[in-house]
Amino acid sequence: MGRLGLLAAVAAYLGGASQHAMAQTPKGELVVDPQTVPIGLTFTGATISVRAKVPPGYEAALRLMGKPQRQELKKLGKKAYVLWMGVGDITIDAVPVVYQVLTSAPLHELGSQAALAQWSLGYDNLIPEKALSPDWRAELVKLKEHDGLFAMHEGALTTADGPPRRLQGTLQLPARVPAGDYTVDLIGFRGKEATHLASTTLRFAHVGAAKQLKRFAHEHGLAYGIAASLIAIIAGLLTGLLLRPKADESH
Repeated sequence: MGRLGLLAAVAAYLGGASQHAMAQTPKGELVVDPQTVPIGLTFTGATISVRAKVPPGYEAALRLMGKPQRQELKKLGKKAYVLWMGVGDITIDAVPVVYQVLTSAPLHELGSQAALAQWSLGYDNLIPEKALSPDWRAELVKLKEHDGLFAMHEGALTTADGPPRRLQGTLQLPARVPAGDYTVDLIGFRGKEATHLASTTLRFAHVGAAKQLKRFAHEHGLAYGIAASLIAIIAGLLTGLLLRPKADESH
């Protein structure tokens, strides 16, 4: 075989091996509905439907997460052993504002600790101990869960039909969810190993008057602050007048 023939054979072999490897890479499908959520003045939160398709033999975890940001917390403590007051600040880097996980099985059954850590599945893997002590991590999680921004729902991805296996679930987002783009990832598990199957983007966007107010607050922060304070004062005065006891009116 000449040199050109040998090179052609090698190229054909490598090409076939590459196609075989690509064919062996598992793929999934992921759909969120709606994909864009409008935030208006009367926005009270949103329910997002999730539909996914996973290869045979796979369990799955669905992770909704925003971009990591710096979180600042106020540390409370007793002063003079009597009053609870702020005694310091705690700053945590790279913690997402929104983090929710749905799984098709209990988290500890899905994959190894390394696989779960790789995809930041579970609060321990999202906020490592080196970033925040376990006690403070528990307090942060409790606060975020109370606000509806953090959630762990193990077993909430239920089988719709198959094969191929189709999963469904819902994400509940509160009214205080910030506008922006959030990544939704579908991670498959088989034999305790994790594989990224699919991803999509969920968008929350201000619309109408809410969009104009947001722009006004960004471009004219001082004026917005003064106007908001005046509105709060006027609302308080009107509330006091409307709810004044009738006994006061008789004097």
